[in-house]
Amino acid sequence: MQNRFQIEDLVDQNESGVVFRAIDTETGAPVALRRFFPFGIGGGGLSEDEQQAYQIAISRLANMRHRSLRAIIAGGCDEVDGIPFIATEWIEGGPLSDTLAQGPLPAEEAAALVSDALEVCELLSQVLAEEAVWVETEPSTIIVGSVESGRGATFWISPFRWLGGGNGHPPLAPIVSLVEDALHWNNRIVSDQAGRGLGAWLKWLRGAQDTAPLREARETLAAAVGREPPASAKALVAKATVKHVVAKPSRGRGVWVAVAALALVVGGFGFWMMRRAETPLVDAIAAAETTTQPADQPASAAPGLPAQPAPPPEPTESATSEKIREIEEFGIQNAAEVQREMQLLAEQRAVVEQRGGVYFPTDAELLEASVGTEVFLQGVLDHLVKSKTGKTIYLIFSEDTGSTAPRGAVEFSKVPDITEPDLESMLGKRLRIHGRLVAKPAGRGTRRLEVTIRGRADITLPGD
Repeated sequence: MQNRFQIEDLVDQNESGVVFRAIDTETGAPVALRRFFPFGIGGGGLSEDEQQAYQIAISRLANMRHRSLRAIIAGGCDEVDGIPFIATEWIEGGPLSDTLAQGPLPAEEAAALVSDALEVCELLSQVLAEEAVWVETEPSTIIVGSVESGRGATFWISPFRWLGGGNGHPPLAPIVSLVEDALHWNNRIVSDQAGRGLGAWLKWLRGAQDTAPLREARETLAAAVGREPPASAKALVAKATVKHVVAKPSRGRGVWVAVAALALVVGGFGFWMMRRAETPLVDAIAAAETTTQPADQPASAAPGLPAQPAPPPEPTESATSEKIREIEEFGIQNAAEVQREMQLLAEQRAVVEQRGGVYFPTDAELLEASVGTEVFLQGVLDHLVKSKTGKTIYLIFSEDTGSTAPRGAVEFSKVPDITEPDLESMLGKRLRIHGRLVAKPAGRGTRRLEVTIRGRADITLPGD
């Protein structure tokens, strides 16, 4: 930690640990660096075996990307005291608690927040092979990205949840609390119509929080508030891994096949969970190290980890190995589909690179992986749509007014050197707009990508 991350400022400190803003010296990017106390202040760090399991888990989760999850950059344990730390991407913005101090969220924003929390939890539950609310849901831990960041509300993976501590509450109790906090409904009885349907869903969740799976919670939420049916868990896993590989090919990770990724993740976390449950260590190690290897080859560690000795023949069956086998079968069944999607996206990115990095409105999936960055979007301008306030004009490249394809957005209050007649003169012409890519809700649970110009006008006709 001391060698890689240069601490700049203390962000937060409490009985659970301390959070710093730091600079990753390998990339120059800011990160949120957190040291947390797994057994409370003065409780000490992790044992050697626990540290190994923790490091394996960190290395697997570092491959996951989701717009509402603050991605893990690195992690480990202090060499001196064994206190674990985790570094996640830094999102410019402020805690949700500051927003809620001014009043409850609008119903649509609250529904989107809860939907994103459930989606991230189901994604992580698939990867970790255990149903749980894997993110922290206290409003003070949820960061709402600034306009410049291009991110909405982002969640932090909870290190304490990895220790297997449920605090005795029902599995979905944190989601109940999140809804109540977001709408200021704590200790209140609300009608079914409250929150445009969230009231009825919250009543259902309060009664089902002990037994309802995440999938059912997501589906019933979508139905209650009139959103589109949620994506499947398989699609979430494929998207979270594919986008990471395609967007950063220079890292040389190669093809990240679902079967290998999922099986290895469960291996590391299975080891961790079995340790915390006081299962014999030899059984946990056997399950974690042997399930993903051919019978005639010695087990090997993940890249960057020391090689492990060959496992004993016919290891004892355990809950961990059973869990690994189930997720491995899932990966085998869907590996071909994931590879096809990865290949398709790779081919699309190659075409974009041939255009000099210029995106078309049909490149929606690739653009979604670039939210928060500056891009060029080119297309034939079909029509203009003015916002309700009149401060923004949207450049629509499709005849379909309800299309969720990327669109350009010019904020007149921040771009003084362009006028509405200027844009009207471009109707029917092919133009290129340069700006920061922002993702915003587009109705019924979908997201619309906007290339938003701020500070200067940068719209050109190709060839100018």
